[in-house]
Amino acid sequence: MSAGNLHSLAVAQTGAVYSWGGGLFGALGHGSEAAEESPRRIESLTGSPVASVALSDHHSLALTSAGQVYSWGNGASGRLGHGDEATRLVPTPVRALRWLRMAAVAAGDYHSLGLDETGAVHSWGAAGTVGNCVSGDQLEPQLVSALRGVRAVGISACYYHSLALADGGEVYSWGSGSHGKLGHGDKLPQVEPRRVHALRGVRVRSVAAGVGHSLATADDGAAYGWGDGSDATLGLQLRRDQLLPLRYPHLRVALQ
Repeated sequence: MSAGNLHSLAVAQTGAVYSWGGGLFGALGHGSEAAEESPRRIESLTGSPVASVALSDHHSLALTSAGQVYSWGNGASGRLGHGDEATRLVPTPVRALRWLRMAAVAAGDYHSLGLDETGAVHSWGAAGTVGNCVSGDQLEPQLVSALRGVRAVGISACYYHSLALADGGEVYSWGSGSHGKLGHGDKLPQVEPRRVHALRGVRVRSVAAGVGHSLATADDGAAYGWGDGSDATLGLQLRRDQLLPLRYPHLRVALQ
């Protein structure tokens, strides 16, 4: 399942996808902008069993069991990856990825990420969020060039920043640095992925990007958080931004 501010997606055991909530920009994938008050199957994905889904406020992604990516919803800044900024009311294959077998997808507010089976990270969407030094929006998927030579095993995105996890447990972050959510000790944006050196020596197992903060879990079950410390967001009893990863005391998380 995947949940956003306005709509939700769920994958059934059969690989069918159901959506409900607000339908603005066609984010539900039913061919209109109508809202759905209960889960409704996305009929256009029939025949393409889906393994996982990702979404942001106004666009959605689906990864099929065959490793193909579909996107739909608001196409502004190229976040759908179809080479334009048009809205798509139904799931549409991302043709630029058709020769690749993808292993994971992630959606930020104005960008999207894909991880292929070789560990390469691909991105598309708004300049400043895609991890490449580009002068304009990236309307189709491109390799994140700064991660060449890094075999990624996990990706996460939310709003304007992204995280990538390498097979050696290293964490890379890029995009908006507000609240210190990139974990580099400051609040500066990073156009390209930069390793989170404060986690050097920690073998990270998983990462998660939130609106204003980031989380990581390590092989030993330790959990780390950084970024927006207001409103108890981090759960670290802080009333300020945490600019570097900080370990949660007395917390061990279950490892999958």
